[in-house]
Amino acid sequence: MKKDDRRGKRLPLVMFLIFASLFCFSAYKVASQLLTEHREQQAFSDLLAEISASRQAVQHVIPTGAGPETAVTLPTAEAIPVTEAPENTQPVLAGPPDQQTPEASPESTEPAATPSPVTTPTEVPPMLDAYATLYRKNRDLFGWIEIEGTAVSFPVMHTPRNPEYYLHKAFDKTYSFSGVPFMDGSCYPGCGNYIIYGHHMKNGTMFAPIVNYAREDYWREHPFVYFDTLYETGVYEVVAAFYSKVYGKDETDAFRYYLYTDLSDPAAFEEYTAQVRAAAIYDTGIEAVYGDQLITLSTCEYSTTDGRFVVVAKRIDP
Repeated sequence: MKKDDRRGKRLPLVMFLIFASLFCFSAYKVASQLLTEHREQQAFSDLLAEISASRQAVQHVIPTGAGPETAVTLPTAEAIPVTEAPENTQPVLAGPPDQQTPEASPESTEPAATPSPVTTPTEVPPMLDAYATLYRKNRDLFGWIEIEGTAVSFPVMHTPRNPEYYLHKAFDKTYSFSGVPFMDGSCYPGCGNYIIYGHHMKNGTMFAPIVNYAREDYWREHPFVYFDTLYETGVYEVVAAFYSKVYGKDETDAFRYYLYTDLSDPAAFEEYTAQVRAAAIYDTGIEAVYGDQLITLSTCEYSTTDGRFVVVAKRIDP
């Protein structure tokens, strides 16, 4: 009887030790992840500080009369409620299925797209001083995107032969949980539509702020997107914002915005812009016409499975 009593007393102690070990291990994993994210954020902050002085010299001239004040808006459509990101902080790939790895999206059914070759102008203009130093550090740099008054101010990377390379890579090519915004692999200089993907991070970084364009008042407060290439500055006026998703092969009559990079053909341009207008949450009154250079910003949106939120803007000349 005494031996059985000792066994009975040991069992709760063993169970306690097991649960305590599991708790400590889980706490260690959480603390390690938080520390890693903090270090990554600090490294990126140091990078921003390093180039902030040179970027202050970049001037973005907005043409007189541009912006929502002069736009004739139609009655606002009812927007789909924006939901918060899930409690986990794992970013979901913001790109289309044709640029996802099996690990990122095992259910993707879109065929892989063949990236268009990068074309180089016959006469390359001089590189902007604001980005020359940064380019020497990483030649995958294509440009810089910024939306004033928001957390969006990041380099944009471009690796046509491995489009999602920066999905979980920092600017210096080390591992990064949040990655760096990157351009669709089929884009090339002057393609007509620069599609840029960025993670929707729970901490509000990367492209998380663009989901706020679901509200018309937010668009009125942030009507312009600055997107500079290495060779020229650019001011883009927001044309539309809309909800979308990653579509499967069996889904017909779907607007697969992520397939429209080459808009050199007038019919392709009209097809894309017509579908953008139809999908828009509200009417900005801003029209894009053939010949306009567009940018399309894409990030994850959590109100539906494989949801995406998209903002389209057109370049305006000073």
